[in-house]
Amino acid sequence: MADYLVARAQHATLAAATVDHVKFTVDARPERHYVIHITNLDASDPIYARFDADPTVAGDETYCIHAGVAREFEMFARPVYSVGLIASGTAEYNVEATL
Repeated sequence: MADYLVARAQHATLAAATVDHVKFTVDARPERHYVIHITNLDASDPIYARFDADPTVAGDETYCIHAGVAREFEMFARPVYSVGLIASGTAEYNVEATL
């Protein structure tokens, strides 16, 4: 498991069946919202994401980001926002927060 605390972006490769946590520190004024972009750079393995707990591979309540696909999630500002990511293989990913 890897834990990252970043201002805007993280680029990494998942260890097989192991959760990475990417925590963003952002300008968290109540009137602001931002978008988290998750890109799966792998050619075959889907990545599973969850914002409220640790994800599991193909688990309930997870968002699936298929191989070679990017997804966007609109969020409302909090002091630190975290996303957990997991894949069955060693998928490479990019996660970015945009205000």
